[in-house]
Amino acid sequence: MLFKPIPHSLLVKLPAVLTSNILDQINQELARAEQARQKGNEGMARVCARRAAGFAALASLQNLGLDIHNINGMDALHIFSKSSDFPTPIRRSAELLTMRVTPDHQLPLEVDLLQQAREFINELNRWMEDQID
Repeated sequence: MLFKPIPHSLLVKLPAVLTSNILDQINQELARAEQARQKGNEGMARVCARRAAGFAALASLQNLGLDIHNINGMDALHIFSKSSDFPTPIRRSAELLTMRVTPDHQLPLEVDLLQQAREFINELNRWMEDQID
């Protein structure tokens, strides 16, 4: 096994519109982020957190009917951060997740991108469930 088992409380659960493959990818990236953080590699933790959020963003945009073939996870997060079609908590988390690091590889604000990724995914989950109903 490549990864330690993920504690059940850390697993992300999203609506059935996402495939189990996407859910696996999201949870693997969140686990990688936790492992990187535990090893003191905050830069890799940020990369993995953004990647997890990007997987959720891409899948959600696809479920909303957008063509995602020419965009990546960061592009999808930018769409969520800029569009007033999405609720403020989703836009704000996406904005923080797309924030650039400074030349010395630090974030310009004190923010936990792993926590922001989880918040983005959970808020997106709630919003997507409302769109399906």
